[in-house]
Amino acid sequence: MVLRYADRVRHATLSVGTGQLVLGQSPAGYQTLDDAGIAIGDTTDISIEDPLTGAWEVTRATRVGVDQVARGDLQDSSTGGRISFGAGVKWVTIVLPAAKITEGKDAAEAAASAAQASEVAAAAAEAAAVPAASTALTAAQDANAAADRAIATADSIRGDPTEQTIALAVVDDTGNTALELTGDAKEFRVAGAALRRNDDASVELLRHDGVGFSVKLTGDGVQVADQEHVAAPPGIQWAVADGDGFAGMALLTDGTAQIAGLRIGPTDAGGVELRTPAGDLFYNAGDGIGGLTFSTMARDDVAVAWVDAEGFIGFALRPDGTAIGTGLGGGSTDPGAGGAYSDTEIQARNAANLARAAQVARNTNFTGQRPTATYNHFISYGQSLSIGQEGWPALTVTAPFAGVLSHGLSIRSNGSAGTSVWTPYGSDAFSPLVATVTNLLNSAILTPVEQAALTPGSGEAGETPLEAALISLRRAWNNARAVEDDPDRLFVASATGSGGKSLAELSKPSAWHSRIVDCAAKVRAKALALGGTYCIPAVIWLQGEQDYADGTTKEGYKAGLKQIIADLRADMQVGVAGQDKPFIFMTYQTGGSYSNDALNLAVGMAQFELMLEEPDFFLAAPVYAVTDKGGHLDPNGYRWDGEYFGQALGKILVQGQGWRPLHPTSLTKRGREVLIDFHVPEPPLVWGMPFVTTTATDYPTKGFVVRDNSGDNAITAVEIVADTMVRITLARDPVGTAHLRYAGKATFNGNGCLRDSNPARSFFTYEYSAGTGQYAAADIPALVGQPYPLANWCLAFDLPVIDS
Repeated sequence: MVLRYADRVRHATLSVGTGQLVLGQSPAGYQTLDDAGIAIGDTTDISIEDPLTGAWEVTRATRVGVDQVARGDLQDSSTGGRISFGAGVKWVTIVLPAAKITEGKDAAEAAASAAQASEVAAAAAEAAAVPAASTALTAAQDANAAADRAIATADSIRGDPTEQTIALAVVDDTGNTALELTGDAKEFRVAGAALRRNDDASVELLRHDGVGFSVKLTGDGVQVADQEHVAAPPGIQWAVADGDGFAGMALLTDGTAQIAGLRIGPTDAGGVELRTPAGDLFYNAGDGIGGLTFSTMARDDVAVAWVDAEGFIGFALRPDGTAIGTGLGGGSTDPGAGGAYSDTEIQARNAANLARAAQVARNTNFTGQRPTATYNHFISYGQSLSIGQEGWPALTVTAPFAGVLSHGLSIRSNGSAGTSVWTPYGSDAFSPLVATVTNLLNSAILTPVEQAALTPGSGEAGETPLEAALISLRRAWNNARAVEDDPDRLFVASATGSGGKSLAELSKPSAWHSRIVDCAAKVRAKALALGGTYCIPAVIWLQGEQDYADGTTKEGYKAGLKQIIADLRADMQVGVAGQDKPFIFMTYQTGGSYSNDALNLAVGMAQFELMLEEPDFFLAAPVYAVTDKGGHLDPNGYRWDGEYFGQALGKILVQGQGWRPLHPTSLTKRGREVLIDFHVPEPPLVWGMPFVTTTATDYPTKGFVVRDNSGDNAITAVEIVADTMVRITLARDPVGTAHLRYAGKATFNGNGCLRDSNPARSFFTYEYSAGTGQYAAADIPALVGQPYPLANWCLAFDLPVIDS
């Protein structure tokens, strides 16, 4: 162990108490222990000073680690005992204690006997320099006190000249240093500031501790902290600029100011004007902005108002913060004026909803099976809407992509309705996918003439959602790969459902379960025979209408559907495809005229909840908004619904994103107001008109009903109040538990008017051709020849409203 001293060694510390010190960085102008050669195991003397409290301690210390010193014998302190330091930055400085300074004592005593503080200071300066953090001279009220203190501190002002750093120091009666001059005459310190002359001839003004603000004068200009002051270009008196010379704020020589490209200056008339950087005037305090002028109003009942040229108020704020104006839905948002939810609260909830919706889209943790095989099999299952019942005449009669196929000549099986065997039409060859219409009695594929001769209500199967779903997905797949049509990854579509079947009837060990498994096995066998590979990326589910009719409960439907999925994973995903990754299971939400309020929309709510609860379970969209034939969809409705499936499949399987349709996330009430938060895929929310058969239909309360313990609670207002929020005002205070239903059967026939602003463009356009078998009502001018609108419609729901 070696006792060592060195000049200008200082560290910061945050250590508290009386124990070891953990050392931080050294301030500018000081050495570290390493710089000074103080090795681990070496001993020195240090002062510890708390600049906030004034507490200090001088103690022997040993370096015990890279950044640690242990406190040893106490030399002195501000209290006479060991200091327990509190929180905050303390300074640890190597010092030479007074007890080690013996030389020059006589000179100090002689100076003190003069009893003049100024003479004492001069004598001390001549006698020796003072080590850092040592008391030197003191200014006192009388000369005798000064002399006594000078003698008492003589040991602190002299020592080994090689270790002296302070030439002159003046302290007050309490021992606080008021003035210091360093031994090298390069730094003068006063009142916590230091004036330093650097080796490069620059002069610097900084805090004594070297932390924070500093000003440096060089031969080129003035540097403030890290910012340099140089000569301004012509026309600019003063500016703040970045490293590339671009000014964020400037004062021009003509007296105008420029901030971020905006020039602000006085006018000759004593007003204020705003100009562009080029000098073009766009605002004068007397002229207004774009014809909008500002003036005072002699009205006590208005704080701020927007008024037309005739003085009529279009919008105004009262002094109490409430709003008045034309077209303001819901009126005031001030609680005292009847509004339960403030604008601030609504906007905060809206911002949170937007953030959560963005997170759903950014969820790239999808682990399901992507279309990575040569032949990627997409299979639909369910009841009548899965096979396109009444979907005639066929619209998709040409194949836009050679890489989208059917097994045989049709998407459906050729055979009797109850068979457990999958039988392709024509042969087992893969064919370009087109829609077909098949006869109910003999399963023959109908010609266009035969389709046109069908009578309204005939149940022949035709266009299904799966054709449009696969073609829409194919477009996304090809676009992602920048190819016209990917020749290495082919899509195969099969519709394996049967009309009028309940969940129980489609469950294992039914013939329908056997047929979908047989379909997968035969398509796989054909793929392997052609030298390809096989997988199942998705199963599309379109079912629930029969279970609404049967009165299946929500929990019963959830349990039954989960079992069907489990059996398909075991028998088809693993048993046939042999794939480790799960296929995604995607459904629509059963609704429209098939809805049933008796069990609070049990089937639709079961599908809604499974979407939230089950992995790899997705819900594409509700079915109520598209055109139909009074229950079953018409061919445009099937194709339109398929576009929704294709959109969701593309986001998941191609982009790897998460997907959820428009649905409520929170329902709260306060007083007579109900505030609903929504997950909105493409904000903002807007009101729309769903198609009921072929008529765009609006509803007075947009599809909402509120009921409580006293029955239905009439809705007096329903309004969209933010991108993701709807507010409902009730006729009376709710009694007991309130429930909110949307798109129920009664009054609304399973429809609602809430949608988002999705701008996506469908692959297909709405078609109508007279004489083909299409109903005359399908000739809708607003739709014919236009892409199918793909706004996301809100899921039907029946949920309790929570007090907030």
